[in-house]
Amino acid sequence: MDYALYGLTTGLIGSPTSLYQLLKLTPTVRIPISTFARLSLKAAPIHCGLKAAQIAVSTPIKEAINPWAAFGLIGALQGGIYGQLNIYFSKSLNIGSNLTYAMSMRGMIFAMFRDTISQGLPYIFTPKLDNLIDNRPVSIISTSILSTLLSHPFHVLQVTMQTNPQLNYYTSIDKCIRNYGSKMLYKGVEARLTLLLSMNIINDTILRQFWEKK
Repeated sequence: MDYALYGLTTGLIGSPTSLYQLLKLTPTVRIPISTFARLSLKAAPIHCGLKAAQIAVSTPIKEAINPWAAFGLIGALQGGIYGQLNIYFSKSLNIGSNLTYAMSMRGMIFAMFRDTISQGLPYIFTPKLDNLIDNRPVSIISTSILSTLLSHPFHVLQVTMQTNPQLNYYTSIDKCIRNYGSKMLYKGVEARLTLLLSMNIINDTILRQFWEKK
């Protein structure tokens, strides 16, 4: 039940925010809100199931090693989970070419760094900050904003690598620097701020509750 609830809550948030992020990185593609809603809803059930499976697989790593290792695995799996979303949305909107779902795991190293920072940092440091300021909402918001900004370049790199099958790690970095320059630090970050604040609230309530009772 814990895994299903986690998958449902995070999956329903992740589908539309991922589509928004993809559209921000491909500004030549514009769609009506009805198409946005249809694609988001159609992708949500599979995404929710994958999110539940992701946390079920990662929980034993947290128990055997520590939360940092668990969030590293979450990031590696997350690369594929959000990768399939990016591939689905890209194919539906004719973004990129020759895309297959086998490419979902491309950029896994970028994803591991991204989620270790974006989710691991708030999970570990929110309670520590809360001990200093005695205000849990402020602690979650502060750590979420910081971790989102620090991890965002890795997210841009992974999305670019997934939607451009001819790129490797090095050429993905080169392409992003040439295309976005300093904008790589913040382009589309508002979608991830919404997603990760929601994710980190869920991690601090639902996930912490069953991770720390084990």
